[in-house]
Amino acid sequence: MNLRALLELMRISNLPTVWSNALMGWMAGLYVCSTQATETSGPWGSGTGTAVGIGMLLALAMSMTYTGGMVMNDYLDRAVDSLERPTRPIPSGRVRPKTARSLAVLLLAGGFVLTVMLGRMSCVPSLQVICPTTVMAGVLSLTVVLYNLLHQRHWLTVILMGACRGWVVLACASVAIAESMFPFSAATWGWVTLPAGVLMLYTLAISIVARREVDPKRGGFGGPKTIMNMIAAMPLLDAAWLVGMGLWPASLVCVACAILTKLGHRRIAGS
Repeated sequence: MNLRALLELMRISNLPTVWSNALMGWMAGLYVCSTQATETSGPWGSGTGTAVGIGMLLALAMSMTYTGGMVMNDYLDRAVDSLERPTRPIPSGRVRPKTARSLAVLLLAGGFVLTVMLGRMSCVPSLQVICPTTVMAGVLSLTVVLYNLLHQRHWLTVILMGACRGWVVLACASVAIAESMFPFSAATWGWVTLPAGVLMLYTLAISIVARREVDPKRGGFGGPKTIMNMIAAMPLLDAAWLVGMGLWPASLVCVACAILTKLGHRRIAGS
C-alpha cells in the first residue's frame, strides 16, 4: 500500500468541491442570521477570525465524511470493480480490504463527531437537548451509508447521492443558525434550502451521467472527461449563490476550489 493509492481511494482530488459546499452552507447560515439582525449567544461570537476558523473545521468535518463515504463505496464495490474497474486501489491490490474498511469507519465516525461537537458548542441553551446540527449530521451520515449499501440494488439510489451534497450545506448552515434563538421563517430558511436543493439536483445529474458511462447498452454522454468537468464545475454553483447574497469575496474562494479540483484531476482521478 502507498500514499497515492490511499489518495485515489478517498477521491482526494474532489475535496475542494466539498470545501466549497461547506463554505457556502456556513456563509448562508451566517447570512440568514445577519439579515434577521439577530445576536448570537453561542461561544463562537461574530468575529471574522472566529468565523473563518469554524468554517475551516466544518470543511474538515465534511471532508472526513466525504472521503469516508468514498472509501466505503470502494470497499463494498470491490467485487464489481474487479471486473469493471480492475485498476482501482482495492481490486488492484494496492490497498487491502481490511485497511479500507477500518479507514472508512474512522473517517465517517470522525466527521460525524466533529460536526456534532461544533453544533453543540454553538447551540443556545434551549436547543441543547436536540441540537439541529446533531440531527443534520446524523441524517448526512445515514444517507452516505445507505447509498453505499443500496446503490448496487436500484438505480433510484442516485437520489441519495444527491441528497448527501444537500445535507452538507444544511449541516454547515445549522451550526451558524443554532447560535440564534430567532424563530426563522420558511422564507428565511430558503436562503439555505434552495442552494442545497440545487446542489442535490446537480449531483443527481452527475450520478446519472456516471451510471450511463459504465452501462455499455445505454451509452454515455461524453466519457469520463464529461464527469470530471461536471464535478469541477460544482463550486461555481456555490460561488453564484454567494454572489447573490452579496458575499462576493467568499465566492472567490469557491472559484479557487473549482480550479483546484480541475488541477487535482490531472493527478488523481475523481471518479
